[in-house]
Amino acid sequence: MNSPSEAHQPPPIGMLAELTHRCPLQCPYCSNPVELTRKREELDTETWQRVFHEAAELGVLQVHLSGGEPALRQDLEALVASCAEHGLYSNLITAGVNISRARLEALADAGLDHVQLSVQGATAEVNDHIANLPGAFDKKLAFAAEVTDVSLPLTLNSVIHRANLHQIPDLVELALGRTGLRDAVRAIVARDEVEHGKPAPDLYLKAGELLGFAAGEMLAFEDSLVGVQAAQAAGVPVVGVPTMGQDGFAPDFLFGSLADPVLQAWAAAL
Repeated sequence: MNSPSEAHQPPPIGMLAELTHRCPLQCPYCSNPVELTRKREELDTETWQRVFHEAAELGVLQVHLSGGEPALRQDLEALVASCAEHGLYSNLITAGVNISRARLEALADAGLDHVQLSVQGATAEVNDHIANLPGAFDKKLAFAAEVTDVSLPLTLNSVIHRANLHQIPDLVELALGRTGLRDAVRAIVARDEVEHGKPAPDLYLKAGELLGFAAGEMLAFEDSLVGVQAAQAAGVPVVGVPTMGQDGFAPDFLFGSLADPVLQAWAAAL
């Protein structure tokens, strides 16, 4: 019998789906197991589709499609479509070296929500050495440009270690330029720039100061109780997508899922 604390555990927010262990890169720090699953032993399309359905029923909001390199799955479009069918926000975690423009567009048409591109270094010399794949860096840059060109959100993911530690500033600059954040972000407020963090209103008040907006002219998006409390304390209307299952979560606008069509329309209009 479950204990009271176990009975009231909130559902998981996200799910990591390792679709394959196959990968064109050979990064020495890879988290894949030493004993890799062979292609013929991978879960088939129907099984993954059932898993996504069950995940959505459980309350999962987002699925991270990973590997290995998930684009080596010939059924990736079908798996993305299955996520969309069940209202799951899909994030493709990829090396970005083997996805053509045509296939990227097909994935977007299937309902892909986001792309996360792995980058091993900020220069071709460092990146290609760590990935053990000549030409990988140039392919990644070209792929990043195509992702933003088809209007998919893009983030860059880098594992930091002694071989690329010296490139952290360059990696940040690369991310700002390639993801479009340099043009989209007008102000960033760090925790050490204000006296109090959430649920105090300091972060929102500082953001309004930097942006030149009054509280009523801004709109906040939060998924946590302390975030909602911070925005409301600053007088900023807040949209909430409850992912933490916390008591007292009462934003000005409430949506049960990131896939809610009204919320999607709002996001598209911003």
